[in-house]
Amino acid sequence: MGLLKRFGWYFLGVGIGTIFVVMIFGGRDIQCNYFPNSRVLVDISRKDLAYSDEVMCQMQCAGIDTTAINQLIVNGKVNFEESDTKKDSCKEYQIYSKDFTPEFTARFKNCDSTAYLMKVDLLEVKEVSDCNCN
Repeated sequence: MGLLKRFGWYFLGVGIGTIFVVMIFGGRDIQCNYFPNSRVLVDISRKDLAYSDEVMCQMQCAGIDTTAINQLIVNGKVNFEESDTKKDSCKEYQIYSKDFTPEFTARFKNCDSTAYLMKVDLLEVKEVSDCNCN
């Protein structure tokens, strides 16, 4: 009977501890993003995204909409070799994905409160620079 009583007290303590942990940490948006690719994508996705008129023209010419850009931010891969991460203020990242049709890359300037989409390039034969977006 003593062993059963000990298990009862143990599970009562675990239950009360669980309730306290949920009350203290339950409302937080805690994510574990240890890899650099995930940290960059989550950081950009949490910020306001700004598009210039030239970039909107490039996207329209390439057949890319804002939904595809949002999917790229969630599921893309950062090309750190083509990115400029040495800047102090607004670092620039090139994000690509071959999972979309059309396949494209996007270059983002990641500042404190806003991420700016600077350029969109198709990976296929047609280049976005062929459009008259200047």
